[in-house]
Amino acid sequence: MGTQVKRYVAQSSSQIRQANGFTFMAKGIDAKTLGMKVGRQRPDLLLFDDIEPPESTYSAIEAERRLSTVLQAAFPLNIYARVAIVGTTTMPGSVIDQLRTVGELEGEWIADKESKGSFLELDKGNGNAAEKSGTKVIPFPDAISTPFKNTDSPKYWAYEDRDFYESLDPELRWVIDAKVKVHYFPAIITNEDGSEESLWPEFWPLDDLNDIRHTRDFAMNYMNKPVSLSADYWQNDDINVTQAEKYGNTILSLDPAVKTAKTNDYTGIAVLSRGDDGKVYVRHAEGVKIAPGPELQKYVSELCERFSVGLVYVETNQGGDVWKSVLDGVPAKYRGIHNTEKKELRATKALDFYRRKMVMHTGHFDTLLTQMYAYPKVKNDDVLDAVVSGVLYFLGKAQKKPGAKKTSYI
Repeated sequence: MGTQVKRYVAQSSSQIRQANGFTFMAKGIDAKTLGMKVGRQRPDLLLFDDIEPPESTYSAIEAERRLSTVLQAAFPLNIYARVAIVGTTTMPGSVIDQLRTVGELEGEWIADKESKGSFLELDKGNGNAAEKSGTKVIPFPDAISTPFKNTDSPKYWAYEDRDFYESLDPELRWVIDAKVKVHYFPAIITNEDGSEESLWPEFWPLDDLNDIRHTRDFAMNYMNKPVSLSADYWQNDDINVTQAEKYGNTILSLDPAVKTAKTNDYTGIAVLSRGDDGKVYVRHAEGVKIAPGPELQKYVSELCERFSVGLVYVETNQGGDVWKSVLDGVPAKYRGIHNTEKKELRATKALDFYRRKMVMHTGHFDTLLTQMYAYPKVKNDDVLDAVVSGVLYFLGKAQKKPGAKKTSYI
């Protein structure tokens, strides 16, 4: 028999060193890693796999510490190393949640630029994007493993555009500063024509996903959009998705953002109708970044025509009467409302109508659901505000109380 060849020179539960010089080491994220090397060799590939615990044992402060460990202890092991961070979100504001947020915003930015014919093409020769690593410029291919469709690397990168960088909240800019390219794989993909499909239809049929789409579990584990466990308002059972046979009175409720700065809030838009069964149906709900002016007027007009809107209902707490001028020419009546009640009180009133099964959704409005489930601990609530205003327009009108007449016979 031939002599057995020893293919490794060291092996343990946390490390294996091959005779050909290959070394693999496994460490807990909180283990000491700074300066880690084998001889003079530093790692040239860093893999981070599920580095965050569940929300019940996690907090915002611990998430900051975890991010600090990654940026200040792990990344400096080798500034030229390729890095792959894999995981699911476990908590709003977690490291993975921040990555997912930037990835989504990048997709929206690219789509907006391409629709306007204005974008930055990094490599005009072959259309490929490039990622900087240290002082080198490395062509960025597809992800290490992309077994799914619709995962091609974009031809145009938001990362190289200063406007995109400045549009991000300061706490998210580390993603760009660290040159992290996000590959976000939601369970449900929305195509360019508005149709939807499952990311993995053989394992997750679209009908099965839609059955659980209104739940917190779906938002966190399938869409990587975590919802705080401490939410005090809307719950899974409060959301009912169905259609009315006919729709009557229809309004477009608008919670507009006043400023045109890149970092301003979203404009919340909701379309609600009275159904033939007397219930109120939310037929459209979204948040958009549109500057007040012709672009907003045009977008609102298109929605009015699409849903046969009879009234545009605008919150005027910010901007006052200026919105009447901005929306001049919209094919619907205009009415402004200055809300004096606190948001929480109005949300409570709207929630009561939801729990009495008087408000239905005609579809799955992901942004709205995220804000509902997280309220009041949510950064943006513009879409929810628009829906609440619309619900109270239909159902929150004060009922006339029966009076008592006092008569004296003396």
